[in-house]
Amino acid sequence: MFKKHYSFLFLFVLSLGNRSFSQDLIHGSLKCTFKPENNWTQFVIWIEDESGKYIETVFITNFIGRRGGGNRISNPNIDTQTGNRLSALPIWAQKRGVVDTTYGLDNLYPPAASQPSYPDDMDAVSGATPSQNVQTKIQRISPLLPGVYNIRLEVNRSYDFNPYHNYSFYRGQPSLVWNTTFHVRDFADSNTVSDYLGYGSVDGSTGEIHPLDETITTAADLLQDMGGYKFKIVFTPENTSVQNNFQQFHCDNSYAL
Repeated sequence: MFKKHYSFLFLFVLSLGNRSFSQDLIHGSLKCTFKPENNWTQFVIWIEDESGKYIETVFITNFIGRRGGGNRISNPNIDTQTGNRLSALPIWAQKRGVVDTTYGLDNLYPPAASQPSYPDDMDAVSGATPSQNVQTKIQRISPLLPGVYNIRLEVNRSYDFNPYHNYSFYRGQPSLVWNTTFHVRDFADSNTVSDYLGYGSVDGSTGEIHPLDETITTAADLLQDMGGYKFKIVFTPENTSVQNNFQQFHCDNSYAL
């Protein structure tokens, strides 16, 4: 009799554990909204966990993501006419951390889609350079554990010179990055941000984020104000009905879902 009860209890607890484990990961999509100042700016949007670990790219402009603008020749001189534009989106490139050697150099940017070494994660998230209108990018993202995540948007424009940043025929002010957070859970979450977090390396040699200072002028307007904010994100989980029913019928137990 006792053995039967213990066996039943064991199987019941085991089924709860398996069911909870299968629901740890939450599927969902991100909607990102921003307004570029012009239609020749490079953009990338990506997700990091709360500790700063890279998760995945949500959107990147074709010049870097599909045409190999940051990884196209073997010459290490980035200031030639056809040089590798390592200063375009260096914070993202260093954070993603994928080394490519197509041209005999250790390069953190993806090569062109025509190359055999073109990475699998770039094609689906690469798109045309956004116009000056309000842009909305919706992307289904990989399943994530419940928690708080960072989402970052890095922008850069060539020929954006000022008295502090004038390095070559195209390298002016460095890339800027905006950061906000979102919660992954069984209901939608949104957030906005206006001020940029900092700026990137002027030559693409590091992924360091420099704090905002007086050397950044016109680059701060590469994202336009949309009514008190410059970047908005909305996370929407795909389906919560099973999870909600599970919580309803097992309300004695506490689960971090």
